[in-house]
Amino acid sequence: MKNSMRVEAGNYLPDTAKRNNEAKQYLIFKSGKQSYGIHTENVTGIEKMQEVVWMPDLPYYAKGNVNFSGLIVPVIDLNLRLGRAEREHTANTYIIVIAVGDSQLGFIVDSVKEIVDISDEQISPPPSLTTREGKHIVMGVSAIGKEIIILLNSRALFIEAGKQ
Repeated sequence: MKNSMRVEAGNYLPDTAKRNNEAKQYLIFKSGKQSYGIHTENVTGIEKMQEVVWMPDLPYYAKGNVNFSGLIVPVIDLNLRLGRAEREHTANTYIIVIAVGDSQLGFIVDSVKEIVDISDEQISPPPSLTTREGKHIVMGVSAIGKEIIILLNSRALFIEAGKQ
């Protein structure tokens, strides 16, 4: 598909990642000026931004639902979810679709960068100044070169979005 990328476990991993059992794969993306990462094991798709159908009685950060090839997926705005202002969508705006159990959730990000290997030794715990809720969503931080990457807990995004 021209405007989407389907992620299938094992098919998109660099050869070095397949050989390095200690490193895990993280999809790196931007929300605002900050870079974030999410473990690829739950990523099922990366879609170009498209029309989101509004639904009543949603949390402030939930935008509605999208239809990805017949699959209806609820979508949240990650900027809003993380307490920042909503940003205007651009040609670089994507929806990352993740799955936990039988449920799917999409979250809007400002851009998608790359997939990288990060070992457990490269991950530090969330800063002690992080709120209790923030510690739930942030599983750790890592550095790639001089850039700090905040690693998010995909299961916590589901729970916080009202999914189980």
